[in-house]
Amino acid sequence: MTEPSPSVPLRGVHGTVTLTWAATGARHVTVYAGWASAAILTALGVPRATVLQDYLLSNVYNAATLARVPAAIRPGYQAVLDVRAEYLQSGYDEIAARYSTFDKYLTEGLGLRAEDLRALRAQLLIG
Repeated sequence: MTEPSPSVPLRGVHGTVTLTWAATGARHVTVYAGWASAAILTALGVPRATVLQDYLLSNVYNAATLARVPAAIRPGYQAVLDVRAEYLQSGYDEIAARYSTFDKYLTEGLGLRAEDLRALRAQLLIG
């Protein structure tokens, strides 16, 4: 079963920008969209505690999906959709091990230039 790709509206100084996550299955959406959202928020300077809180909201939003799944197979679906703090932390730990800082991850790992990051911040941050 293919689920629709989630779309995330972000309000920026130039209006609303919608990010759409495309993946082949629910777990891919949860993992990739969760990490991509966390990386964008971190790049914007959002405190890690807030990023984690946002990440964990996936469990709240996924509750409606789980409620529609037959009880007999619900645990399997929950295992696929569930997110935990340690999942996100393992991503940050890997970045620290490979790049030492998140900024180096952005520039060396993702190949973003200073002007790319300025443009991202200019587009998505208010104030």
